[in-house]
Amino acid sequence: MSLSEPFSTERLKFRLLQLNDLEAIYRQFSDPDMCKYFSDPPCDREEAKGIIEHYQSPEGKGHLRYGMFDIITEKFIGTCGYHYLDNDLKQVEIGYDIWKDYWRKGYISEALPVLLHICFEELEVECIYILADPQNKASIKSVSKFGFVECKPCRELDVEPQICMKLLRTEWYKETILEKEFTNGLGRISLKHPMGTFSLTPASYILIEAITNNKEILNGIGIDWGTGIGCLAILAAKIELVDKVYGLDISKENIYIAAKNAKDNNVTDKVCFMLADSYSPFNGEEKQEFDKLRGKVNFILSNPPSSDWDDGFGFRRIVLEGAREYLVKNGIVLLNISFQYGMKRVESLHKSMDGYNYMGVAASTDWVPFDLSRPDLLECLKIYSGEEVKGGLDYTFLADRSSENNFINAQTALDNYNKRGVSPLTQWQTHMFQYIG
Repeated sequence: MSLSEPFSTERLKFRLLQLNDLEAIYRQFSDPDMCKYFSDPPCDREEAKGIIEHYQSPEGKGHLRYGMFDIITEKFIGTCGYHYLDNDLKQVEIGYDIWKDYWRKGYISEALPVLLHICFEELEVECIYILADPQNKASIKSVSKFGFVECKPCRELDVEPQICMKLLRTEWYKETILEKEFTNGLGRISLKHPMGTFSLTPASYILIEAITNNKEILNGIGIDWGTGIGCLAILAAKIELVDKVYGLDISKENIYIAAKNAKDNNVTDKVCFMLADSYSPFNGEEKQEFDKLRGKVNFILSNPPSSDWDDGFGFRRIVLEGAREYLVKNGIVLLNISFQYGMKRVESLHKSMDGYNYMGVAASTDWVPFDLSRPDLLECLKIYSGEEVKGGLDYTFLADRSSENNFINAQTALDNYNKRGVSPLTQWQTHMFQYIG
């Protein structure tokens, strides 16, 4: 991309600063509240003009500053950019400032992934760092969420005290490779999953297997519900008879990196990623496009998380219920439902809503630990146990490998873990449903 070219995210438009931004820049860098943590003193209008002129025509220079504007109202939100680019050390310093009326509204979390991408991909640095006043707790917390850690100063400090925090490329762009042998002829797939985005789990891999083993029945238009970093959508897009896959996710960080992964895997023309709550995109134009898919979708893929407001099955019910509006007759749903939920719960899932045939297990692992050292799985087990206590359907785990008939429920599994630190066993599974209308 050209560094001078405007671009946008969900709520923000980014462009180079212009002289008609003078009043906004003057206000930004002269307001006492804004200047509280700045290393430079408040500026006057002439200095504000100098700031704008300094950041013109950034190509080939060691500094850049974008103005950030509300994508609808075009109101000035703040600035972000980089300076002190050191090509020898392959490092760069970034900075940002949000006008005080927009503090604590998530704008930094929206802007940082884009800025980090520019620095790592366009500048090809190996290290990005930021300097912060030790009292600026909010800023320190914001960058920490993206993997920045405190370090010794990366350059000589202009003022003290300042905290230096850095992020290495290797920590940001963690990568998973699916070799062509694993994708059953669909080719090698490379997936980046930066800090703050979804990374592949054992449940992801079993749905990948389900897709590759059933690729002959996947065609036309697909939906990847809860796309994460785009893995399933990209994999499905590699199938010759698939025309397009729409990936939906509620995380803007996931959507951003999913689009990058699609580009890296040469399927940009066959995928479309949308920021959405379930089947409802937030962007108006995207919602109109997506609404046109009603009754035209041939398959839906989903590896939903466990819900925390019911028996853990809530998102799976949402996936199947919402799918009925979009699927063609005989359309397929590949839905991850691991063994511990039990067949009674699976049967109740499709019998509670009209229009589905249950086609069985599309892919399954052998017995594997339901690893309770993972906080998310331990929390799931507590939810399961609470559901049983309330009189809900039992969950089903294998106690250990000594017998394939030694099944226990969630309450017993939780008790075993609390007393002996033993994790029960489960099978990660993908189930297939056919929509019959």
